Amino acid sequence: MYEIDSILKEKECPECHQFKPISDYNKDTHRKDGLTYYCRDCEIKRNRAYEKKWELERSQGLVDIPEEKECTECHRILPISYYTKSRRNRIGKAPACKDCARKRFLEYYSQPEVKKQLQEYHREFIKKPEQRKRMKEYKKEYQNRPEVKAKAKENRQSPKFKERVKKYRQRPETKELYKGYREKYLAKPGVKERIKQYQAEYYSIPENIQKRKEYMKEYCARPEVKQRRKEYRQGEYYKDYRGKYYKGYNHRPEVIEHRKEYRKKYRSRPDVKEKERKYNKEYNSRPEVKARKREYIKEYLERPGVKERRRANQREYYKRHKENLNKI
Repeated sequence: MYEIDSILKEKECPECHQFKPISDYNKDTHRKDGLTYYCRDCEIKRNRAYEKKWELERSQGLVDIPEEKECTECHRILPISYYTKSRRNRIGKAPACKDCARKRFLEYYSQPEVKKQLQEYHREFIKKPEQRKRMKEYKKEYQNRPEVKAKAKENRQSPKFKERVKKYRQRPETKELYKGYREKYLAKPGVKERIKQYQAEYYSIPENIQKRKEYMKEYCARPEVKQRRKEYRQGEYYKDYRGKYYKGYNHRPEVIEHRKEYRKKYRSRPDVKEKERKYNKEYNSRPEVKARKREYIKEYLERPGVKERRRANQREYYKRHKENLNKI
């Protein structure tokens, strides 16, 4: 093993015949000066040339690929299928088996300094505009594939996925993040109008309306939802909001007119009429209601002007009755 010569500042490359600084050479501990024989650029070119040559030989069947091969790390003789593909080898297979390669990969990338270096590189890499554009295009193309859509739909319907999403959305930091994002998104011009237009189009389809009704019926029947709604309605905020809102809402002319029309239409239904008749009959037969009616009539007749009004009405009635009899 040799180290890089500290006195050496430049070195001549035998391929391009140029004197280059030692920073343009890769390390090689098996050589006296601690550097590779060729400069980095020439070494890359030579490797690419060899790779093309070997690939051409393999495609033409000039390379004899063995059925078994010895691993350079664990020294086991394994079938050729236990080795990954590699362009840097004449037979097109890696020198180490898959198990050893995986072990080496995990050992290397589990080092803290390597992890930190990778994270920094990834952050800088995805900030590039061309990379962002490429990632966006690939993501769009990937998510539009039929098999990906089918698999995503199947995963979303699994109980495990629903439970994971539920736990994630219940986190305080997630709620705060969603709230901030929603406020920013709705503040964008044209978003609210687009949402209203989409909802109008969606709920114009009868099956969507029916689906929504069924879901709301099932949702409101849940015990935890009932309890939550009950607690909310008993709060001071709800009472104040409801009072302020309905105070202005109920006095709108269009609301008053709408309610009148609805009541008229509702009470004209045969089933509603029958229901009201039964209820009134049962209500008026209660003893406390009868007593209350008697007290009210007694109090009403004692009011000033009521007796005179009743007598005037009776005289008018008898007069019309007498005229009708004379006509007959």
